[in-house]
Amino acid sequence: MESAAARGASPRLLLLRRLATLLAIGLAHYVLLWQGEILTVYAILGLLILLPSSWLPRWAVAGLSAALLVTSLLIGGFYAMVPALFLLGSALVRYGVIGRIDRSTRVPALLAAAFAAGAAPALWVQASGAPAGPVVRLASVVAGLLLAGVYVCLVLLLLRSPLRPALQAVFAPLGRMALTNYLTATLLVLAGVTSSAAGRATGPPRRSS
Repeated sequence: MESAAARGASPRLLLLRRLATLLAIGLAHYVLLWQGEILTVYAILGLLILLPSSWLPRWAVAGLSAALLVTSLLIGGFYAMVPALFLLGSALVRYGVIGRIDRSTRVPALLAAAFAAGAAPALWVQASGAPAGPVVRLASVVAGLLLAGVYVCLVLLLLRSPLRPALQAVFAPLGRMALTNYLTATLLVLAGVTSSAAGRATGPPRRSS
């Protein structure tokens, strides 16, 4: 949206067009290939949550993100977490955090340590073999979020190292091809499932008597 505004284009119209296109691709993906897909959810929640939030002040976006994140953790709902993370990303951009985070080594290191310390008890609950229930479900969600934060911080630290050119050469194209990678993964999974089913149908060769 910022780059669209810098070009003189309408950023909200651009976001609306992209979300509508994503919805069309998601519906086609759902109908033709894979019913467990997520693009449709992203597009609908983007239209209902992310686009309207662009008219709100950044403090309101951050507050809504925190409220939705707490709610999703308490109810264990994945779909409630999607808009929470959408709004969190928007707030981080609008507060300038994303623009500054690449210039620091200490902050990602401290965050990685904090996220790892928070994930440890959640992982312990998961590994304890306790019966499935609200506590285990909450621990699973918290562990997933915090570990994702650890991974992101570690990548940021690696980007501050001499490995930066190699990492950028590998990950920058992947980042620009996220939708292509997602759809290609479906085709690869379906090809693997078809191949496995065909192998089971054929069965092992029979030995002659």
